[in-house]
Amino acid sequence: RCSCRAHTSPIIGAGINGDASPINVLYLDKNLNYRFCSSTETTITQNLSSTPLNDSVFYVTGTAVFSSPFHYSMGLYLVNDSNRTLKAAEYWDNHDTLVYPSRGGGTISVDFQKSEVYLSGIFNLVANGNFPYLDNPTWVQFIRTDFELNVKEHTLFGGDAVYIPNCNTHVNEGGTLIAGGRYNHLTPDDKRFNIFVLKTDTSGRVLSLPENLQSLMSEAILAPNPGDDYCYAILGDQHQSVLLSLFDLTGQLVYQEEIHGKATIIILPSLVKGTYPYTFRIKDKVIGSRKWIRK
Repeated sequence: RCSCRAHTSPIIGAGINGDASPINVLYLDKNLNYRFCSSTETTITQNLSSTPLNDSVFYVTGTAVFSSPFHYSMGLYLVNDSNRTLKAAEYWDNHDTLVYPSRGGGTISVDFQKSEVYLSGIFNLVANGNFPYLDNPTWVQFIRTDFELNVKEHTLFGGDAVYIPNCNTHVNEGGTLIAGGRYNHLTPDDKRFNIFVLKTDTSGRVLSLPENLQSLMSEAILAPNPGDDYCYAILGDQHQSVLLSLFDLTGQLVYQEEIHGKATIIILPSLVKGTYPYTFRIKDKVIGSRKWIRK
Protein backbone atom coordinates (compact mmCIF):
# COMPACT_ATOMS: atom_id res chain seq x y z
CA ARG A 1 0.00 0.00 0.00
CA CYS A 2 1.10 3.55 -0.43
CA SER A 3 -0.06 6.88 0.84
CA CYS A 4 0.99 10.34 -0.17
CA ARG A 5 0.09 13.96 0.45
CA ALA A 6 0.99 17.34 -0.99
CA HIS A 7 4.01 19.46 0.02
CA THR A 8 7.22 17.45 0.35
CA SER A 9 5.69 14.09 -0.48
CA PRO A 10 6.43 10.88 1.43
CA ILE A 11 5.13 7.80 -0.41
CA ILE A 12 5.11 4.70 1.76
CA GLY A 13 5.02 1.12 0.57
CA ALA A 14 6.71 -2.28 0.48
CA GLY A 15 10.13 -2.63 -1.09
CA ILE A 16 10.65 -4.19 -4.51
CA ASN A 17 11.76 -7.55 -3.07
CA GLY A 18 8.28 -8.65 -2.00
CA ASP A 19 6.33 -8.89 1.24
CA ALA A 20 9.41 -9.71 3.31
CA SER A 21 10.97 -6.35 2.52
CA PRO A 22 10.81 -3.54 5.07
CA ILE A 23 8.44 -0.64 4.56
CA ASN A 24 10.14 2.10 2.57
CA VAL A 25 9.52 5.82 2.24
CA LEU A 26 9.97 7.47 -1.14
CA TYR A 27 10.44 11.23 -0.93
CA LEU A 28 9.51 13.53 -3.81
CA ASP A 29 9.60 17.30 -4.02
CA LYS A 30 6.53 19.38 -4.84
CA ASN A 31 7.08 18.83 -8.54
CA LEU A 32 7.26 15.05 -7.99
CA ASN A 33 11.02 14.92 -8.63
CA TYR A 34 12.82 12.09 -6.82
CA ARG A 35 14.72 13.08 -3.67
CA PHE A 36 15.60 9.82 -1.89
CA CYS A 37 14.19 6.50 -0.64
CA SER A 38 14.93 4.75 2.67
CA SER A 39 13.46 2.25 5.12
CA THR A 40 11.33 3.41 8.04
CA GLU A 41 12.89 3.26 11.50
CA THR A 42 9.99 1.44 13.12
CA THR A 43 8.26 -1.66 11.73
CA ILE A 44 4.96 -0.63 10.16
CA THR A 45 3.18 -3.61 8.67
CA GLN A 46 0.14 -2.36 6.75
CA ASN A 47 -2.70 0.15 6.34
CA LEU A 48 -0.44 3.14 5.96
CA SER A 49 -1.35 6.79 5.72
CA SER A 50 0.55 10.07 5.98
CA THR A 51 -0.26 13.76 6.08
CA PRO A 52 2.01 16.83 6.40
CA LEU A 53 2.31 19.03 9.46
CA ASN A 54 4.49 21.45 7.48
CA ASP A 55 7.01 21.34 4.62
CA SER A 56 9.55 19.31 6.61
CA VAL A 57 7.58 17.30 9.19
CA PHE A 58 4.70 14.88 8.65
CA TYR A 59 2.58 12.30 10.45
CA VAL A 60 2.50 8.61 9.57
CA THR A 61 -0.01 6.12 10.94
CA GLY A 62 -0.34 2.39 10.39
CA THR A 63 -0.58 -1.03 11.98
CA ALA A 64 2.71 -1.37 13.86
CA VAL A 65 4.67 -3.92 15.89
CA PHE A 66 5.94 -2.26 19.06
CA SER A 67 7.23 -5.42 20.78
CA SER A 68 8.20 -9.03 20.19
CA PRO A 69 6.61 -11.51 19.75
CA PHE A 70 4.14 -9.92 17.32
CA HIS A 71 2.03 -7.38 19.14
CA TYR A 72 -0.04 -5.34 16.71
CA SER A 73 -1.07 -1.84 17.66
CA MET A 74 -2.17 1.37 16.02
CA GLY A 75 0.93 3.54 15.71
CA LEU A 76 1.30 7.26 15.06
CA TYR A 77 4.67 8.78 14.20
CA LEU A 78 5.98 12.29 13.80
CA VAL A 79 8.72 12.09 11.14
CA ASN A 80 10.93 14.70 9.50
CA ASP A 81 11.93 14.83 5.83
CA SER A 82 15.25 13.14 6.62
CA ASN A 83 13.22 10.08 7.63
CA ARG A 84 14.03 10.50 11.31
CA THR A 85 11.29 9.58 13.76
CA LEU A 86 10.88 12.53 16.13
CA LYS A 87 8.16 10.97 18.26
CA ALA A 88 6.07 7.79 18.29
CA ALA A 89 2.90 6.81 20.13
CA GLU A 90 1.10 3.46 20.50
CA TYR A 91 -2.67 3.41 20.75
CA TRP A 92 -4.57 0.40 22.00
CA ASP A 93 -2.51 -2.75 22.19
CA ASN A 94 -4.26 -5.88 21.03
CA HIS A 95 -5.88 -7.49 24.11
CA ASP A 96 -6.79 -10.59 22.07
CA THR A 97 -8.22 -8.46 19.28
CA LEU A 98 -6.46 -6.65 16.47
CA VAL A 99 -6.42 -2.87 16.38
CA TYR A 100 -6.12 -1.45 12.88
CA PRO A 101 -6.15 1.99 11.39
CA SER A 102 -8.65 2.38 8.58
CA ARG A 103 -7.90 0.41 5.43
CA GLY A 104 -6.55 2.37 2.52
CA GLY A 105 -5.48 6.00 2.50
CA GLY A 106 -6.87 9.01 4.26
CA THR A 107 -6.96 7.54 7.75
CA ILE A 108 -5.35 10.58 9.33
CA SER A 109 -6.11 14.29 9.00
CA VAL A 110 -4.90 17.49 10.62
CA ASP A 111 -6.94 20.38 11.98
CA PHE A 112 -4.45 23.26 11.84
CA GLN A 113 -6.88 25.72 13.38
CA LYS A 114 -7.24 23.67 16.56
CA SER A 115 -3.76 22.08 16.43
CA GLU A 116 -5.20 18.58 16.50
CA VAL A 117 -4.75 15.29 14.65
CA TYR A 118 -7.70 12.99 13.85
CA LEU A 119 -7.26 9.22 13.45
CA SER A 120 -9.87 6.63 12.54
CA GLY A 121 -9.59 2.86 12.70
CA ILE A 122 -11.12 -0.52 13.53
CA PHE A 123 -11.52 -2.06 16.99
CA ASN A 124 -12.39 -5.69 17.87
CA LEU A 125 -11.10 -7.05 14.57
CA VAL A 126 -10.87 -10.79 15.25
CA ALA A 127 -9.38 -12.33 12.10
CA ASN A 128 -11.18 -15.47 10.90
CA GLY A 129 -9.28 -16.15 7.68
CA ASN A 130 -12.12 -14.72 5.58
CA PHE A 131 -11.46 -10.99 5.81
CA PRO A 132 -13.43 -8.76 5.39
CA TYR A 133 -16.36 -11.13 6.02
CA LEU A 134 -15.77 -11.35 9.75
CA ASP A 135 -17.75 -13.40 12.26
CA ASN A 136 -17.63 -10.74 14.99
CA PRO A 137 -18.82 -7.12 14.98
CA THR A 138 -16.34 -4.24 14.98
CA TRP A 139 -16.31 -0.63 16.11
CA VAL A 140 -15.12 2.43 14.23
CA GLN A 141 -12.68 4.09 16.59
CA PHE A 142 -12.01 7.80 16.52
CA ILE A 143 -8.89 9.19 18.24
CA ARG A 144 -8.15 12.89 18.58
CA THR A 145 -4.62 13.91 19.62
CA ASP A 146 -2.67 17.14 19.95
CA PHE A 147 0.35 17.78 17.74
CA GLU A 148 2.55 16.04 20.33
CA LEU A 149 0.54 12.78 19.90
CA ASN A 150 -1.20 12.99 23.31
CA VAL A 151 -4.74 11.59 23.26
CA LYS A 152 -7.45 14.17 23.95
CA GLU A 153 -10.52 12.08 23.08
CA HIS A 154 -11.28 8.50 22.11
CA THR A 155 -14.77 7.36 21.10
CA LEU A 156 -16.18 4.33 19.30
CA PHE A 157 -19.16 3.72 17.04
CA GLY A 158 -20.74 0.38 16.13
CA GLY A 159 -20.67 -3.05 17.74
CA ASP A 160 -23.77 -4.15 15.81
CA ALA A 161 -22.08 -5.06 12.50
CA VAL A 162 -18.68 -5.20 10.79
CA TYR A 163 -17.48 -1.67 10.05
CA ILE A 164 -14.40 -1.13 7.84
CA PRO A 165 -13.61 2.61 7.63
CA ASN A 166 -11.65 3.65 4.53
CA CYS A 167 -11.47 7.44 4.66
CA ASN A 168 -11.00 10.16 7.26
CA THR A 169 -11.24 13.79 6.12
CA HIS A 170 -11.12 16.92 8.26
CA VAL A 171 -13.98 19.37 7.67
CA ASN A 172 -13.68 23.13 7.97
CA GLU A 173 -16.19 23.59 10.80
CA GLY A 174 -14.29 21.10 12.97
CA GLY A 175 -14.48 17.36 13.37
CA THR A 176 -14.04 14.81 10.63
CA LEU A 177 -15.93 12.85 7.99
CA ILE A 178 -15.40 9.07 8.13
CA ALA A 179 -16.63 6.77 5.34
CA GLY A 180 -16.34 3.06 4.67
CA GLY A 181 -18.21 -0.23 4.36
CA ARG A 182 -20.67 -2.00 6.68
CA TYR A 183 -21.29 -5.77 6.56
CA ASN A 184 -24.02 -7.58 8.53
CA HIS A 185 -22.17 -10.51 10.13
CA LEU A 186 -25.49 -12.03 11.23
CA THR A 187 -26.48 -12.72 7.60
CA PRO A 188 -23.26 -14.32 6.25
CA ASP A 189 -24.87 -15.49 3.00
CA ASP A 190 -25.38 -11.87 1.98
CA LYS A 191 -21.90 -10.64 1.00
CA ARG A 192 -22.89 -7.07 0.27
CA PHE A 193 -21.03 -4.20 1.93
CA ASN A 194 -23.19 -1.12 2.38
CA ILE A 195 -21.64 2.35 2.52
CA PHE A 196 -21.63 4.22 5.83
CA VAL A 197 -20.70 7.85 6.44
CA LEU A 198 -20.17 9.40 9.88
CA LYS A 199 -19.79 13.10 10.59
CA THR A 200 -18.23 13.81 13.98
CA ASP A 201 -17.81 16.94 16.03
CA THR A 202 -14.43 17.93 17.49
CA SER A 203 -14.90 15.58 20.48
CA GLY A 204 -15.54 12.56 18.29
CA ARG A 205 -19.29 12.40 18.87
CA VAL A 206 -21.25 11.36 15.78
CA LEU A 207 -23.70 14.12 14.88
CA SER A 208 -27.45 13.79 14.25
CA LEU A 209 -27.81 10.15 15.25
CA PRO A 210 -31.44 8.94 15.38
CA GLU A 211 -32.65 7.80 18.79
CA ASN A 212 -32.47 4.09 17.93
CA LEU A 213 -28.76 4.37 17.08
CA GLN A 214 -27.64 6.42 20.09
CA SER A 215 -26.42 3.27 21.86
CA LEU A 216 -23.90 2.65 19.05
CA MET A 217 -21.77 5.54 20.38
CA SER A 218 -19.47 4.43 23.21
CA GLU A 219 -16.62 5.80 25.23
CA ALA A 220 -16.15 2.41 26.92
CA ILE A 221 -16.72 -1.16 25.68
CA LEU A 222 -16.06 -4.81 26.56
CA ALA A 223 -13.77 -6.65 24.13
CA PRO A 224 -13.18 -9.08 22.60
CA ASN A 225 -16.87 -9.56 21.92
CA PRO A 226 -17.88 -12.41 21.78
CA GLY A 227 -15.46 -13.67 24.43
CA ASP A 228 -14.77 -16.66 26.65
CA ASP A 229 -14.46 -16.56 30.44
CA TYR A 230 -12.80 -13.14 30.43
CA CYS A 231 -12.83 -9.84 28.56
CA TYR A 232 -11.27 -6.39 28.82
CA ALA A 233 -12.98 -3.20 29.88
CA ILE A 234 -11.68 -0.63 27.38
CA LEU A 235 -12.00 3.04 28.37
CA GLY A 236 -11.29 6.14 26.35
CA ASP A 237 -8.21 7.97 27.63
CA GLN A 238 -10.40 10.88 28.69
CA HIS A 239 -11.83 8.76 31.55
CA GLN A 240 -9.94 7.77 34.68
CA SER A 241 -12.55 5.55 36.32
CA VAL A 242 -16.07 4.28 35.59
CA LEU A 243 -18.55 1.84 37.10
CA LEU A 244 -19.12 -1.33 35.02
CA SER A 245 -22.39 -3.24 35.56
CA LEU A 246 -23.17 -6.53 33.80
CA PHE A 247 -26.69 -8.02 33.76
CA ASP A 248 -28.40 -11.20 32.62
CA LEU A 249 -31.36 -11.03 30.24
CA THR A 250 -33.81 -10.86 33.16
CA GLY A 251 -32.17 -7.63 34.35
CA GLN A 252 -30.44 -9.28 37.32
CA LEU A 253 -27.05 -7.76 38.19
CA VAL A 254 -24.39 -10.48 37.76
CA TYR A 255 -21.18 -8.44 38.00
CA GLN A 256 -20.15 -4.95 39.06
CA GLU A 257 -16.76 -3.30 39.44
CA GLU A 258 -15.19 0.15 39.56
CA ILE A 259 -12.80 0.25 36.59
CA HIS A 260 -9.57 2.25 36.69
CA GLY A 261 -7.26 2.57 33.70
CA LYS A 262 -7.83 2.25 29.98
CA ALA A 263 -7.75 -1.57 29.79
CA THR A 264 -8.74 -3.78 32.73
CA ILE A 265 -9.13 -7.55 32.48
CA ILE A 266 -12.46 -8.88 33.78
CA ILE A 267 -12.49 -12.56 34.80
CA LEU A 268 -15.96 -14.12 34.47
CA PRO A 269 -15.58 -17.93 34.83
CA SER A 270 -18.94 -18.39 36.57
CA LEU A 271 -21.03 -16.93 33.74
CA VAL A 272 -22.81 -19.45 31.54
CA LYS A 273 -22.86 -19.06 27.76
CA GLY A 274 -25.28 -16.33 26.75
CA THR A 275 -25.85 -12.61 26.20
CA TYR A 276 -25.21 -10.04 28.94
CA PRO A 277 -26.22 -6.38 28.63
CA TYR A 278 -23.73 -4.01 30.25
CA THR A 279 -23.36 -0.34 31.11
CA PHE A 280 -20.44 1.93 31.94
CA ARG A 281 -21.46 4.84 34.15
CA ILE A 282 -19.80 7.95 35.52
CA LYS A 283 -22.14 9.07 38.30
CA ASP A 284 -25.53 9.17 36.54
CA LYS A 285 -24.17 9.40 32.99
CA VAL A 286 -23.96 6.28 30.79
CA ILE A 287 -20.85 6.49 28.57
CA GLY A 288 -21.20 3.01 27.05
CA SER A 289 -23.86 0.31 26.84
CA ARG A 290 -24.06 -2.77 24.62
CA LYS A 291 -24.41 -6.53 25.01
CA TRP A 292 -21.45 -8.82 25.69
CA ILE A 293 -21.70 -12.41 24.45
CA ARG A 294 -20.13 -15.27 26.45
CA LYS A 295 -19.48 -17.99 23.85
